[in-house]
Amino acid sequence: MENLLAASEGCDIVIGTAVDSHGRVMRRYENRMMTGVQWVRGMIDSTILPSPWAKIFRRSLLDEHVFDFPREFYRGEDMATNIRIALKCNSIRIIPDVVYIYKTREGNISSNSFTLDYAFYFHAQSCDDILASGAGTCYRDAFLLSLFRKVLESGRLDDIETVRRSLKQMNWWNLRHTRKGLAWYFIFNSSVLMKMYIFAFSIKSRLG
Repeated sequence: MENLLAASEGCDIVIGTAVDSHGRVMRRYENRMMTGVQWVRGMIDSTILPSPWAKIFRRSLLDEHVFDFPREFYRGEDMATNIRIALKCNSIRIIPDVVYIYKTREGNISSNSFTLDYAFYFHAQSCDDILASGAGTCYRDAFLLSLFRKVLESGRLDDIETVRRSLKQMNWWNLRHTRKGLAWYFIFNSSVLMKMYIFAFSIKSRLG
């Protein structure tokens, strides 16, 4: 906490580095400043953790609207909340100092509760905020692709045709501006690439 406070002068948010219970860095950060739109893009690109921990916020950012989500919104609220906070930010500092140790638990709801219906619901709750942040339509679409990925990893992606109908509404070339959007667009359009990813993910999960 002392490291975060020491870096807080002149900015709205300070984001520190977190490690897991084995001491492995969860995201490697360099000391830098960024804007709210850069923060939103970083969360969607998975270069910045969307979690509430390892951060301090200026208190004035945390109004009622930030937390005003329906009761049915049971997963991903950290990401959605941070996107809303980003709409009000002028300056955010990232520091490389380790300020948090994250411990995982067996059977955690976040590891096995993502369905395709919930992916569309989550996207509907957040897409207007993503556009309002200035991140652009390519990041709005990349965000939906990242939610499809979570469904795939949970083993619940049965209706791939529903996903592919959504892909047809996206500007695939525009997705090149995102870190992984274009790659995921092609993965979901290819049964072979999807199977390869599922196999690789299952191996990675077993190895921890």
